Amino acid sequence: LQTVIRQNGQIALQVLLGGFVHKRLGDYFIRASGLRPDQTADSISEADLQQLVDFMKKTEYPVENTLGFSHAQVALGGIPASEVNISTLEFKKIKGLFVCGEALDVAGRCGGYNLQWAWSSGYVAGVHAIEGFRFDQNK
Repeated sequence: LQTVIRQNGQIALQVLLGGFVHKRLGDYFIRASGLRPDQTADSISEADLQQLVDFMKKTEYPVENTLGFSHAQVALGGIPASEVNISTLEFKKIKGLFVCGEALDVAGRCGGYNLQWAWSSGYVAGVHAIEGFRFDQNK
């Protein structure tokens, strides 16, 4: 948020948060923090920004239900998780090959869990893949 504010401080708070959360949820966060959605980002203090961020981080919304399989955005399939080193996501049969996301037979309930798996597994696989990569400075 601070980076966006530095780049474009005249942006309204509701537009600022719109890049991170749904507009209605962003408006709720802003109002619950004692701010106005139409305020420009550069018009609030660091303390107000921190209060907004803290509120966003600490608010919990438990998932109570899904619409069922007929509305599923993912289905099972892919490489069985047992075929990778779960700590690094390196494929056991081919050293140096790292897999992540939908390439693995991992699926969670709808509600962002599968997107989180894609991002998190991509990060883990990427970090461990780069650890084995070294630049040859003589070439």
